[in-house]
Amino acid sequence: MPGLMHSTQAIADLAEGWSVPEAWSGLTSMIGSDPMPGEMIGGMVLGELVVHGWDLARAVGVSVRSPVECWPARWLG
Repeated sequence: MPGLMHSTQAIADLAEGWSVPEAWSGLTSMIGSDPMPGEMIGGMVLGELVVHGWDLARAVGVSVRSPVECWPARWLG
């Protein structure tokens, strides 16, 4: 499945980029957006992966579990 392989590599590349602590500081931007704090965009990216990953898993009947350590502190209250 070429599309799946491309998506898997794109997500791996995304995770690698955000695994660098410096990615979470300073300003960065997404396609066509004005620069925003790296922490804000990193949180948005993580939220997209969690929500849409969960949604896709549910659609194909897979149970999703993630360690609490993976959740941003602000999601915990």
